[in-house]
Amino acid sequence: MRGPGGAYDEKKGSPFEILALQMQMYINMKDIKKLKELDGEATGLSGVVTDAKVNAMLKECSSIILLSERNWEEAQASLLESFKSYQQMANPKAKQMLKLLLITSMVSNSEIDPMTLAESKVYQDDPDIQPLAKLRKAFQDNQITELKRIMNSSGRRLSSDKEIAEYAADFFKAVQQKIVVEKIASYSSVSIKYLAQDLGVKDKEMMGILVELILDERINGKIDESKGFLELTASEKNMLEKKRYMALETMSNTLATMFKGIVDSITS
Repeated sequence: MRGPGGAYDEKKGSPFEILALQMQMYINMKDIKKLKELDGEATGLSGVVTDAKVNAMLKECSSIILLSERNWEEAQASLLESFKSYQQMANPKAKQMLKLLLITSMVSNSEIDPMTLAESKVYQDDPDIQPLAKLRKAFQDNQITELKRIMNSSGRRLSSDKEIAEYAADFFKAVQQKIVVEKIASYSSVSIKYLAQDLGVKDKEMMGILVELILDERINGKIDESKGFLELTASEKNMLEKKRYMALETMSNTLATMFKGIVDSITS
């Protein structure tokens, strides 16, 4: 799509448009190396992208690269722009971007729920979006029982969804870790076998989850392999209970504000 000397043939579109079209081809081919080259070219171009479709395609490319690197936070920002641009055009790809946005928001522990966006409202009752949306809400609200229920009822379906299957293991792990962190909040010592049975995994898998949580400093404790127990320090227990209290307090304040708004609207 370039003319003599390597210049872009602008008869076939703007440089951004030409690169965006090439990116789509390599996204379908899952050629991350080529996508990185094209993304680098796009970044080096001067000018502003004014076409919503081209912007959506460029941001989609950036997000795919970042997802391949498991750079969840930066991927979330690119996915958000891509989703909004695709949705602006009512492009079917918006739904795929929303799915990935929901996943990255969980894996990165983001406080922003993509389903609260104005552009997401049309997908509230979409059967392809609902399982992830419900999972995301339960994840944010620390509703452990609901997280388990959704994973049991929709886990297989989510992992077989070709648009998100590549990242299924990552967000399943994020959900598992969330459940474990909340589960151990009230313990100073807890059996690894008990935690494994509660989560529905093998003891060895639970050991791996706990080791990763300790290394990531999300829990402060040590594993007693001889006894098969996770021993938590007193400070860890207090910290987890404090976080739970703060979450409950935030929820209580939110409900109080909502209630006041309803009363004010009735009495005004």
